[in-house]
Parts: sequence; structure tokens; C-alpha cells
Amino acid sequence: MFNVFMRRLISARRLWRLLAVTLMLGSAFSFIRTMGDAAAVSAWTGLAQYATVIPSVQRDAIRFEVAAFVLPFIAAVALSLASPSGRSDNRSLPALETVVERRRRSTTIITSYGLNVAISVLGSASWFVVIYLIAVIASKTRPHV
Repeated sequence: MFNVFMRRLISARRLWRLLAVTLMLGSAFSFIRTMGDAAAVSAWTGLAQYATVIPSVQRDAIRFEVAAFVLPFIAAVALSLASPSGRSDNRSLPALETVVERRRRSTTIITSYGLNVAISVLGSASWFVVIYLIAVIASKTRPHV
């Protein structure tokens, strides 16, 4: 009974969705880190004691910037794999397929991936807002010394 419950709980579609949500969270975190590193570099420019640290912070900012922009596209692929339309049908394809049917199928695939990219970007933006609000609330509730 427990095995059936766990199998139902951890289905392939749920795992793909969980991976997509995790990638969206990673994208939001990477964007926040990029903004923090950019602020640190602009604040430390011209200060002699931080001259040796600035290049490494800039390298980290570039890595997090790439992650912030690439992760939503990977999350869109995960969302595509989680959707029922992302899986192959059990229907047999006709032996001869018209050009119109082939174009319609490829357009559907491109449109669904574009929709998944939009969903993952909105998910990343939502995670960004949540993380930002948590940081603001944490800074407001911190006791002043």
C-alpha cells in the first residue's frame, strides 16, 4: 500500500514539474545574485582595498547572469516533458503525411514551447518577488542595534 502511494506521489510528470519549479527558483536566485554583485562592483570601484576582489566578483556576476537567463529555457523543456502533449502519442501516424499536417504539427510544438518559456519566465519573476519580499520583511523585523 505504501509502495502504491509513493508511486502515485512521485510520478514522472510531477518530477518534471518539480524540476521546472526548482530551475525557476534557481533563475530568480541567480538574478538576485547578479544584481548584488553588480551593486558591489559599482560600490567598490575606485577603492584601493577592494581592487583585488573586483575581478572575481565580476566573474561571479557573469556566471550568475548566464544562469539567470538560461535556466528559464531549461525549465521550459522540463515543463514540456511534464505536459501530456510533450509525450509521444500511441496513435500510429499515417504512412503519407501531407505538408499541411507536418507544418501544423511543427507549429504546435513551437507554440507550446513558447508558451512554456513564458510560463517559466513568469514563474522566475514570481520567485524573484517572493525572495525580495522575504528579504524586505526580514530587514524590517530585524532588531535595530
